[in-house]
Parts: sequence; C-alpha cells; structure tokens
Amino acid sequence: MKLKYTDYLINGEILDMNSIQTNSKYFKLPVILISIPVAIFGVILIGGTIPVAFTIDGLRNAKSYLIHQKRIMHH
Repeated sequence: MKLKYTDYLINGEILDMNSIQTNSKYFKLPVILISIPVAIFGVILIGGTIPVAFTIDGLRNAKSYLIHQKRIMHH
C-alpha cells in the first residue's frame, strides 16, 4: 500500500528549524514566546492532517485496486 501524502507528512522536511534561530539577545525571548503558540498550533494542525492523509491515501488505493480488478475481469 503506497502512502504518498502520509509519507510526506511523516518523513518530509516541512520546516527547517535552523532558519528560525537567532543569536541576538533582543530577539531571542520574543522569538521563543511567539514560537511556542505557533508550535502548539502546528502540532494540532499536523495531528489533524495525518488522519486526513491516511483517508485520502486509502481512497486512492481502493480506487486503484477497483480499477485493476475491473481490468482483470474484462480480459
């Protein structure tokens, strides 16, 4: 069973965490304070999209299987 979208969500690099690091002492605290709610929202969002991706991949596989079976029956 090929899980195209699910595999991307689980194994793909969605965000490069090194790009948001800062060495400035003035921006370090605001970046941390802003990134915590954003990270929580991201966890909730990804947690919701993984079941949707499983559903989409399952429907794609079922459709592919039915098309394959239909071709076998007609030959």
